Amino acid sequence: MIAFTIIIAILFLVGLKSQDYRPFDKDKVVVLKPFLALGIVLSHLSSYSIYLHDFQRWGSLIVGIFFFISGYGLSYSLHYKVGYIRNFFLHRIAKALLLPYMGALLFYFVLNGNWSDYSFFDHISRVSGPSLIPNDWFVFALVYCYMFFWIGAKCKAPSLRRTVLFAGPLLLVVFTAGMGYGRNWWACTMAFAVGAFYQNWESAILRIISSRKGYIASNFACFLLFAVLIACSALFGNIISTVLAYSLLPLWVVAVLVPLDCSKAAKNRIVLFGGAVSYEVYLVHGIVMDYLNRHTSLDGMAFAAVTLITSFIAAVLLKYMVSFVSRSAERALSLLTGSSAKNT
Repeated sequence: MIAFTIIIAILFLVGLKSQDYRPFDKDKVVVLKPFLALGIVLSHLSSYSIYLHDFQRWGSLIVGIFFFISGYGLSYSLHYKVGYIRNFFLHRIAKALLLPYMGALLFYFVLNGNWSDYSFFDHISRVSGPSLIPNDWFVFALVYCYMFFWIGAKCKAPSLRRTVLFAGPLLLVVFTAGMGYGRNWWACTMAFAVGAFYQNWESAILRIISSRKGYIASNFACFLLFAVLIACSALFGNIISTVLAYSLLPLWVVAVLVPLDCSKAAKNRIVLFGGAVSYEVYLVHGIVMDYLNRHTSLDGMAFAAVTLITSFIAAVLLKYMVSFVSRSAERALSLLTGSSAKNT
């Protein structure tokens, strides 16, 4: 947590020099995504080297930010893109989430080799929560949140829409915590709803933050709030304080980033590349770690370095494979619909 706090402090000091207060736009998301993906991998590698130990608690923090970005992005698109909810299941759930996940499953089985030892039932009925490949709880939770977003978007009454957006993730938190699933299942899922609500009220929030005094006061308040919540979570293991801490933490990140202009960084090719494969990196890095643990004697920073390099290479291959399958399916569908239209 020390490194995370230092990064936030540096961004805050940079923000103090700016007077240009901006919304949480696409440029900031583009810049965040590759660093978040890197942080996730490092958090899972934290036990392999003392140099990575500080990343141990980064996992839930970063996944919470990913949930926030998803909720914010969907809410923004719903408000500003006409007909966005049309074909939502096909484009946002099947194509964007499930197709890469199916590719990662295939990647896992290819590396695993001995498929006869794989028990689907054992993986689904795990005490810590169902999982077919390492760390795929995030995919299940995200698909669930997307489905409730779709239900909420279908509601005409704004109050009912907000109720659905809040109740959906909350039900998942209550269910998974009650079932005794791992903390990852319930600690940060509510950040999805927080992101959607923040987008709805962003203009009003910016009016409070968009001054030097407002910027300082809001960040100081966030610091005190999260210090208390994280301390309660660490000392007492309280579920409510843990959920609040990891679900609300993205608001502090947003508050820090408000005055920062990320437009130039968002055009950097390395940043664009890292952001484009961030989801795929999340999907494959656990598979790579599992394979290296079983088939190599690497340890320490050597294991970490090989994991990082191999994960990004595998993520790129998965990205291209999924893109090829998606384009091929679209062409085939276009040909079918075109020929059927001619016949009629």
